[in-house]
Amino acid sequence: MISGCRAIIEWKAKACLGCPPASCRFGHIKETILWALFFLLKKDLSEGKSFFLYMKCCERAREKAGEYKIELYEVQLFNINSIKGYVEAVKKFIAQHPDVKMVYGRGWSWGILTGEELIKGPCKEYLDAITIEIPIVLRAHDGHTLWVNSKALEINGITSETEVPQGGVIETDQSNGELWGTLKEWAMWLIALPEYSLNQYITAMTAFQKKMHRFGITSILCMASVPFDVIFKACDEMQKAKQLQLRIRGAMTVNAFLSDGCWCHT
Repeated sequence: MISGCRAIIEWKAKACLGCPPASCRFGHIKETILWALFFLLKKDLSEGKSFFLYMKCCERAREKAGEYKIELYEVQLFNINSIKGYVEAVKKFIAQHPDVKMVYGRGWSWGILTGEELIKGPCKEYLDAITIEIPIVLRAHDGHTLWVNSKALEINGITSETEVPQGGVIETDQSNGELWGTLKEWAMWLIALPEYSLNQYITAMTAFQKKMHRFGITSILCMASVPFDVIFKACDEMQKAKQLQLRIRGAMTVNAFLSDGCWCHT
């Protein structure tokens, strides 16, 4: 659920809930928001005693249980501080998986960008320099933008003439009208995202569970996401096999299809 930088939160006598530090020893200090996700101190502590909570956190605490699959099946870009670093990480992943047909990953940060890229995101040419033979799709660490290469745009049928979905953005180069290489919000759904089997989720959840136990974490909140159903199916299978050793609560998203053909997202 939470991984990356370490924070020590101290409560003294009768303290209720502290605030995590707003910085990260791995960088991205401006953007790092550490959330106390599932700990609430409900009992007063005896006078004079201190209560220490040791938490292992990632940037914006966004490594959800379902996203632990990134460590097994996708490129990790968290805590890398440069475009060059992102490129090297993708190259390394391809070298380690020579038979990969599509490259997916997550974790690039807006905070390392400058100029026009700070508005639009990194351009596709960085990824095209790695390969134009297989698609590369990299999600920003905030989850709201995809950075892709030309092959990913091609196989998904996206051109400069593609109709932009309501609530989405397909960035273009204003100098020549060509696609920039980033898609935001609802436009992200134009790109085919990876699908994993139930067994792959069970493998990822098992590894995630071991990692959390090393940090002394025994309860998590699983935030709603696209693979929400399969995550809980994996947990159910683990429970049936008596292998589930985490307390898991879920926060779901409710979508309502309105009569005018629009989606209402709550």
